[in-house]
Amino acid sequence: MNTTPSDARALGLLISALLSAVLQVLVLSAIPVLVHRIWFRRRLPLLQFLGLYAPEGKSVLAGLGVAAGALGIFAALNAWFQSDLLNGAGAVAKRFEHAQPPAAAYACMLLSAFVQTALAEEIFFRGFLAKRLIARCGPGLGNALQALIFGSLHVLLVLKVASGVPLWQALVFGVLVSLGGAGLGYVDEVRGNGSIVPAWLAHGTLNLVTYLWVRWF
Repeated sequence: MNTTPSDARALGLLISALLSAVLQVLVLSAIPVLVHRIWFRRRLPLLQFLGLYAPEGKSVLAGLGVAAGALGIFAALNAWFQSDLLNGAGAVAKRFEHAQPPAAAYACMLLSAFVQTALAEEIFFRGFLAKRLIARCGPGLGNALQALIFGSLHVLLVLKVASGVPLWQALVFGVLVSLGGAGLGYVDEVRGNGSIVPAWLAHGTLNLVTYLWVRWF
């Protein structure tokens, strides 16, 4: 069976996306797993410690509602700023903007959206950081702190990947991300019985829509 250049490109794209996704999940899971191993392994199974279990009720729909609201506000901000906040040369979406063949590009987008970014970040922020802060500071303050840290890191991300974006625009975007992070934390802990699955699916869906928007428009 002969391999065409298109097949080779597709395979290369998929392998690269898979390796990047697995590596990022491992990196952001390292501290949570270490903390569990040292202090919590006799009290909680690892997946329960991280919130990786089936959620309760309609929490997945609630999480998708948070994502839809964040997407609408982000689109409005992007139009107001007249800039592409996450469309700089270093943005994840740009890696697949002109990738060929299209089927491989879309598969890579799925991996990047739901595994490399959403799963890795939700394990660390909502599965680890939010739960530890809530346990120590209470649900309101703990959730607010993890959301603030989440938003602050996204400010740095915007300043890195979107060259020319003014600091005040990056800060406004960070406030939006913080509000989204707080909303996802609330959905997980209050509506989803501590499961991070609602936030994971919502986060991944938001990422995927963003990537597709960059590729199509």
